[in-house]
Amino acid sequence: MNHLRLLMIGALLIIGTSISAQSKLGHINSQEILQLLPERAEAENKLQTLNTQLEDRMKTLMAEYQNKVQTFQTLPEDTPTSTATDMRDEIVGMEQRIQEFQVRAEEDLAKKQQELLTPMIEKVQNAINEVGKENGFTYIFDIGTGTVVYTGGEDVSSMVKTKLGITG
Repeated sequence: MNHLRLLMIGALLIIGTSISAQSKLGHINSQEILQLLPERAEAENKLQTLNTQLEDRMKTLMAEYQNKVQTFQTLPEDTPTSTATDMRDEIVGMEQRIQEFQVRAEEDLAKKQQELLTPMIEKVQNAINEVGKENGFTYIFDIGTGTVVYTGGEDVSSMVKTKLGITG
């Protein structure tokens, strides 16, 4: 029994050594590379422009809301109940529109970010695939995403940067 166990352990060690000797491992920080892409700055500018437009619209809505609230709070005591009720209902409606605008604005920003980042992510992934094939890597781990902690392989970031024409 012990003899069989030793044979099994020996066979596994030989197979494991053979597999690891044939494997070429590398690692990359895709987040770093994404930050260095030339089109990243343009994408950030577009996102900032959209964000500024949405913030300006929100400021306008808030100013209108605050004016309406201030007007409501300074109504004379002899204001008819129907007028006060209409104003209060209008204020409540404005609050709802502001909340809906906030939700839509966040969705718009997220959609635009996805729209701008997807082509860059695909570009980096394609370069990683090419570097892997051209250089015979078995695995390339992405340490930039925080999902893989192994960093003992060869860092192929410089090769991917070269493939993308990025310096730095």
